[in-house]
Amino acid sequence: MDIVEQYNNKLAQELLNLANDVIADSSGTARYFNYENPYDNPKFKKLAKLEKKFRKSGRLGTPDVSGYLREFCIPFEYIPERLYLLMVWIGWLDDDTHVPRPHLKGFYTDTYHGLGGEERTTKIWHYCTVDQYIELLYIDSQLEGHYSKDKEIAC
Repeated sequence: MDIVEQYNNKLAQELLNLANDVIADSSGTARYFNYENPYDNPKFKKLAKLEKKFRKSGRLGTPDVSGYLREFCIPFEYIPERLYLLMVWIGWLDDDTHVPRPHLKGFYTDTYHGLGGEERTTKIWHYCTVDQYIELLYIDSQLEGHYSKDKEIAC
């Protein structure tokens, strides 16, 4: 794993931990951070500022938009497969292309010409904001709770 991959992995893990802390608080399990209300974590304020700056500046006009998006969004590659498929199932992603639906907030896409000698190749990266990921975790938690109750009743 090279340095850039390690850095991107670290950024994504911090955002995932932030989201998981909110869910842990609501379910009463062990938490990552010591704030009474998980939304009191100053990282949430920082994420909101970064997203606002990004939206206001019109994609910042820089060639490395993905580097900036990784500061406040979770790349799809770091979302667990089960949750990724849940996004498709609940209609957040197109069934055929798995591209985020255009009418939904909380998703960003970055495209760039493929590097590495590949001609006529465009790379596409999709990102999910932490708020949207928290909503996904809540949906997953509710479905899991609902179906575990059904299993108890059926026994």
